[in-house]
Amino acid sequence: MSIADRKERERQEMRQGILQAAAHLFVTEGFPKTTIRAIASEIEYSPGTIYTYFKDKQEILNALFHQFFDELNIALRTAGEAVESTNRLTAIGRAYIDFALQNPEHYELMFLMNHERLDKKLPDLSTEVDCRDADTGKKIESAQDSGSFQYMQEAIQLAIQSGRQPRYDLHTSTLLAWSLVHGIVALHIRGFLEMYPPDYLQTMIHHAVDGISSSIFLD
Repeated sequence: MSIADRKERERQEMRQGILQAAAHLFVTEGFPKTTIRAIASEIEYSPGTIYTYFKDKQEILNALFHQFFDELNIALRTAGEAVESTNRLTAIGRAYIDFALQNPEHYELMFLMNHERLDKKLPDLSTEVDCRDADTGKKIESAQDSGSFQYMQEAIQLAIQSGRQPRYDLHTSTLLAWSLVHGIVALHIRGFLEMYPPDYLQTMIHHAVDGISSSIFLD
């Protein structure tokens, strides 16, 4: 490894250390109360070191959003592409819950904290993107969006194209699916499901995710 490569690796490791420390403090202390000095203290470096990587804590928050949503999107896409089209919605739902429960601080920061989000705009339902089924190559007509909403919407569209009859329109069905998995995660992370034994809770969650399709489709 060259000196330049080693320096770049060390730089990326330091940047990631800053992000991890900031994410923890944003969740535990709150974004408004977290200072650059506090983040620096968390990793035992000077505030000046932080400023060589980020101009302020808002830029740190933006970087965390990009990283965490990229990780979630990869998890959902990988899960969906690993199964047949008819099972895609359930696979995506399970991957969503697994990601959230394995990364509770990430999910807290992404969806549960009250702060200035990177972008709170609703998806543009009038705009289509060129999405294609990994199995058939067939184009999927989908709303312009990224992440959870889009992957679930595409999975529902594939099921409809295969002959399943939806109870509701496409966007309502997607909202229902997303609300179900988000609700489970939010209740779990905030401790409202602690009355259930862990093994039984895991079974309940699996059954709830399996029930997404029956709540959306008539057959």
